[in-house]
Amino acid sequence: MLNVLAIWNPVFFERRDGSHYAFHQFYLEYGGFGVRHERVQGGFEFADGRRELVSHITPRLRFNPLNRRLLGGRFELSMADGTERVLEAEAVSNTGFHLGTGLYFGFDGHHHGSWRGPLHVEGEHVADCSDPATVARIHQFRDCLIRVRDTATGAIGWGNCQTLVLGAWPEFGLPEA
Repeated sequence: MLNVLAIWNPVFFERRDGSHYAFHQFYLEYGGFGVRHERVQGGFEFADGRRELVSHITPRLRFNPLNRRLLGGRFELSMADGTERVLEAEAVSNTGFHLGTGLYFGFDGHHHGSWRGPLHVEGEHVADCSDPATVARIHQFRDCLIRVRDTATGAIGWGNCQTLVLGAWPEFGLPEA
């Protein structure tokens, strides 16, 4: 069985003194059938142009086991300079945009970028995204608005965390899906 964990996450932080900095991470881990691959990129960026790069990320996350919606957790960061840093994240609401309705991975037989005429306009309304059958239709790849605390600086940030979690992830309390 193939297991996939993908995380894409920009965050804008504000310190108590009103100064700001940004963080971005991309994490991809997949494995199965005797193969494991991990890809990490990202770091902190500051107004003066400085960058502090991440060399490794250990996600310690919580998900709703029914629909795999991100609830929160920690990102344990190993920085390129050898220091360690922790970001604590919490989902700010029960809402989130399922990217499947935007045709990511296809939706109801259509795919992103497919020609459907000179002007094709449509929209979707999905009233309850907690139902596993609905999630199977619209995919569980989604945006989640999060509040983040940088334990190194005390700064509070807001960001969008996109997650895709396929297969069994017992460390997150997720059985085979």
